[in-house]
Amino acid sequence: MASPMHQLINGNIFVELGLTSLSDGEKADMLEQINDVVLKRVMLRVIELISDEQAQALGMLPTDEDKLNYILKAVPNFGELVEDEIQKMKHEIAAASLVS
Repeated sequence: MASPMHQLINGNIFVELGLTSLSDGEKADMLEQINDVVLKRVMLRVIELISDEQAQALGMLPTDEDKLNYILKAVPNFGELVEDEIQKMKHEIAAASLVS
């Protein structure tokens, strides 16, 4: 099971975007890629919001769970950041699938 830091988007995205015809393997691959991109974008935004000292402390934490707990304390609107990045990703995917 993926940690909360790595599982930001669930399989419902395929229904929302009309991509239900993808094979299970394609869905799994795409979901992993989407989660990776969203996680990286969220973390970039977090790093922009916290101080250098907080960023250094965050980098020293041993587990994803510890890091998530630290972020939740340091960035009160973390959930909003995550949701914002998820929505951006959904719009990008929808726009790309219209072009294809």
